[in-house]
Amino acid sequence: MTACRVIPSTKDIVGGAVKLGDISEVTEEDLLGRRPIQTDESGIGHMLTGRRVLITGAGGSIGSELPVRFTATVRPTSDFSTEMNLRCTPCR
Repeated sequence: MTACRVIPSTKDIVGGAVKLGDISEVTEEDLLGRRPIQTDESGIGHMLTGRRVLITGAGGSIGSELPVRFTATVRPTSDFSTEMNLRCTPCR
């Protein structure tokens, strides 16, 4: 396994704003570019159980997996998945 680290920019190192020792492990925030959100899955499930649900963007890797996990846990009366990108994997 390859270790990944975050290093300060050259500008920050040369400018003295940080030290080379400020190398850190990669975090979720580094990859997302924002703080992770906390999802109230039980609240969402309670709100959607027994209702009809439309899932858009269902052609990508995340979007195609969402309906499978979603229907297994939330139990809507029916769910409809749609995708407008004709190059998506399930559309081929």
